[in-house]
Parts: sequence; structure tokens; C-alpha cells
Amino acid sequence: MIQVVIIADVLHHILPLNKKKDVLNKIFNLNPEVVIIKDLNPNNIISCYFNNFTDYISTKSKVEYISVESIKNIIPDNYRIIQIKYKSFFLWSNYIIKICKI
Repeated sequence: MIQVVIIADVLHHILPLNKKKDVLNKIFNLNPEVVIIKDLNPNNIISCYFNNFTDYISTKSKVEYISVESIKNIIPDNYRIIQIKYKSFFLWSNYIIKICKI
């Protein structure tokens, strides 16, 4: 049995939004006890700008952000968000969501 799945700084690299949903659905289909998602906060325009710039310079990749609200709409009924934190580090602003099976 899978206890914890951690998704850190991944979702914004998966394009488009429906593929993000597919990835999250596959993770929840693994039936983990806890899912922790850390990604960039799309509500912070400056953070998004700098992340777009650094991702393009370093890997030539394009990014598309997913909001906490969008993630809330993807979570299956047998899971609940138990914690949301917003953290900033230098120019980057992130959210961390802890989701547990009920």
C-alpha cells in the first residue's frame, strides 16, 4: 500500500490543464493515504514572471500554472484537504497542499 505521494514543482511543467488533471487522477487512483502537492502560486504575478524566465533560460520549457482552487475541483470525494500553506522564498511564491484520505 502506498502511504504518501509527494508532487513537488512538477504540475506547472505539465501542459495543458487536462493533462494535469489526468496526472492527478492517476495519482489518486493509486489510493495513497496522503498526497502532498507543492507548486508555484499562480496568484503571485512577479513569481510567475521570474519562474517563466528561469525555466525558459534553463530548459527552454514553457509552463502553465494550476491554482489551489483548480486542484480542489480535481480531488476525489474520498479525500480532503487538511492543510494549505503559502510560502515565499526570494522571488518564488509556492503553495503546499496536504490531502488525506477520509
